[in-house]
Amino acid sequence: MAALRAILVERPGLVRVRLELARAFFLKGDDGLAREHFERVLAGGPPPAVAANVRRFLGTMRARRRWSAWFGFEVAPDTNVNASSDAGTVWLFGLPFRRDEASRARLGFGAVFRGGGEYQHPLSDRVRLRAGGAAARREYAGKEFDRTAASVHFGPRVLVGDDTGFSLLATAGRQWRAGRPYSRDLGLRFEAEHRVSRQLTMRGHGGVAPGAHTAATRRWTVRCSMRRSPAPGSPGRRSAPMPRPATCGSVRSRSAGAIAALG
Repeated sequence: MAALRAILVERPGLVRVRLELARAFFLKGDDGLAREHFERVLAGGPPPAVAANVRRFLGTMRARRRWSAWFGFEVAPDTNVNASSDAGTVWLFGLPFRRDEASRARLGFGAVFRGGGEYQHPLSDRVRLRAGGAAARREYAGKEFDRTAASVHFGPRVLVGDDTGFSLLATAGRQWRAGRPYSRDLGLRFEAEHRVSRQLTMRGHGGVAPGAHTAATRRWTVRCSMRRSPAPGSPGRRSAPMPRPATCGSVRSRSAGAIAALG
């Protein structure tokens, strides 16, 4: 492989050499590097037969991936840390009541930690059984408005072709505020993803979660995730994911009651 890489440093446009290097990484089990070189070949617009063969390799790598994990951190200024109204007066039974300053919306500045992981067990060439979980922690000065959430999911994932997949997941979640239990829910979530191009993958999800302490909620979300990539034939380093997915569709929610979320 070292010889092939040396050739590409001098002549990055040699498609045949790049294909051989990608195949070598694929056989070695290094799917990350194999995917990088296969996708560079696709970005160069190869003949249809070559493109179809490359997509088969990419589909195989996507299907055999078992473990995944993620972690994130962000600074979180919030104009309403106590999830309250800024109104100075509330009306109850037709009577006005003045609210004190402590009960109105308050500014806060904190930090958010998020993480999760998942394992996919193969049931067949096109069906995987997903099991995973995630957690998030939002912290502010003091403990009064700290929030914690944890969730787990379990269900099948079906791969349709080399670029499309669907999942139907049973979900369970729990939330705490200021260290005290706040809500819990059980529900179902449907997820779909479709790879449009090397740089663009469309992902959508929706579901229903009738909570034990909150009203039933139905949500529909459509998102796009994009990643930067070097120009075709460039010898640059591996593509890096963009920090956050860009919302490219509508987000709709209907609820009969208040739903707490970590945002």
